[in-house]
Amino acid sequence: MSLADELLSHVSPTIKDMIERFVHEHDVIMFTICMDVIDSAFAPGVSAPAVLGLYPHTVLELAKRIIPSDKVSSVSIAEMNPTYDADNRTAKLVANLVHHFLK
Repeated sequence: MSLADELLSHVSPTIKDMIERFVHEHDVIMFTICMDVIDSAFAPGVSAPAVLGLYPHTVLELAKRIIPSDKVSSVSIAEMNPTYDADNRTAKLVANLVHHFLK
């Protein structure tokens, strides 16, 4: 991970612990990213844009802590609306997230 990635994807130790406990305490996890939680500067193509939403790097870092678990039964991405997508920005972000999940 580069220094830039580390700065952009900062996830507090408290959140990391919560994620680890959640994964440990559940037998099956259905993981969904609702794109409207991501800051509208990065994901304008949603029905309910988040002006102070999460940065994609943070969402990716959180996902990387959950998706590799054998307990994850499905991964989905929701709330993308092409009608509102400026320059296919949200679609490109979705494609990038899926690419990272499939690695």
